[in-house]
Amino acid sequence: MATNEDHMRTVHTLPDDALLQIFGFCRPEVETFTGRAFYLPSWPWHMLAHVCRRWRQVILASPMRLGVQHHITHGSPVADILDHPPQLPLVIYYWDFRWQDHDQNNLHPRSDIENIPHILHHFHRVRRMEIKGPASLLRLFEAVAAPSSIIEVLKLQSMERTSLFLPSFLGALAPALRTLSLHNIISRLPSTPLLTDFTLRLERRQETDVHLINELLDNICSMSQLISLILAFDTDEAHDKGSHYPPTPQQVELPALSLISFSGPSVILEALMCRISATNLESLNVSIRNRSAVLIPSLSRFIQGSPDLLAPVAVTMELSLDPIRYITVLVQRGIVYFRLPLYSPHQPDSTSTTAAYSVSAVCHTLAPVLSLAHSLLVRGRIRANGLESIWIMNPSEWDDIFPVFAGITQLELQSVFNASIREALQPRNGVMHLPRLQEVNVFSFRRFERIPVPTPEEFQPILAARSSANRTAA
Repeated sequence: MATNEDHMRTVHTLPDDALLQIFGFCRPEVETFTGRAFYLPSWPWHMLAHVCRRWRQVILASPMRLGVQHHITHGSPVADILDHPPQLPLVIYYWDFRWQDHDQNNLHPRSDIENIPHILHHFHRVRRMEIKGPASLLRLFEAVAAPSSIIEVLKLQSMERTSLFLPSFLGALAPALRTLSLHNIISRLPSTPLLTDFTLRLERRQETDVHLINELLDNICSMSQLISLILAFDTDEAHDKGSHYPPTPQQVELPALSLISFSGPSVILEALMCRISATNLESLNVSIRNRSAVLIPSLSRFIQGSPDLLAPVAVTMELSLDPIRYITVLVQRGIVYFRLPLYSPHQPDSTSTTAAYSVSAVCHTLAPVLSLAHSLLVRGRIRANGLESIWIMNPSEWDDIFPVFAGITQLELQSVFNASIREALQPRNGVMHLPRLQEVNVFSFRRFERIPVPTPEEFQPILAARSSANRTAA
């Protein structure tokens, strides 16, 4: 029979790797990064470290493997954490440096901002950092002497609306960086071989940013592990000339890229689409916020080169018409959604000219993609007070748009004037729009409820003519 002494001798003879595997089962399966909860200790590793000296040594010798780290946020005793052992990796979260004197609800003391230089002195220990603060604070990153070789997540946001230029803040290499998010900050990026998520938002660009954005687009081509790409720019037309963003001779394949979200002028979008291809892309969300002409030929070629976007045979096209100033394109697993400007003849000429160019030009530019659709859903503007169909398009405008949907077999109308569409579907000079059309469904909205309406009788002759033409062709 084994004695207690035999049991204790067995435990102490376990190798370090075996202990690390056992300790790993004490960690949460998934680290949660929701709000401030992330910045609390993720698991009670210190309880294991207090069992014996050897366990403590094993745990502190492999902090990255076990997720053992110090969490520093508003009100943390920074000096005590940084200047005393153990020297563990750091997780930093300072996301609000606003304060008011004598404010009883203020949870962030002024000493927080004074702690940042001390933290940056230990930047080589940082594993994750999220900071939102004034430009004067973020400029301290320029003085970082020792870049972190272990940093995995970096999110910085300037509280100023004008973009902040940081010449360099990570050195030449960030070997472990996986997530990088910059808001109102632009900088020359280091080499990031493992980067999977990149976000850049600039609310108000400066003229000097054009060259840096070109460099950024070139840097994206080297992010071979990139999974998610989010870019958002303002609409300052003074910086949006096509000559500012010259195309590259060839595209670079990003095989891991599955999501692209873009908001900004079409010239930057075109420059991006000319540089990359993503055959495994699953979601494309584009918001083109031009104030004038929209030219996006590369977008159509890019979508066609991403077969997973159009994987299902029956592609559904949703055309949502609104009196807006920008264009939204959303492609997700066989569903192509467009939100295009719609105008009324009674609106000022300046608005109608821009909107008319957008609707017609965008549809024809993307004709190779739209021609794949089998189903077309047209949504009009819907108001909460029940008023519907107040924005219309003339039949001549529909005549200009319908030809790109030659393969449509089903048409669904929601809160639009049927008369203009019905007239546009009438044959003219032997030309029949939507020749394969077999079904027309009309829906209305009342109190946010989707109510089916019987197909109007005036659409029946149109469907009958198309059915007869298809039988004759067969």
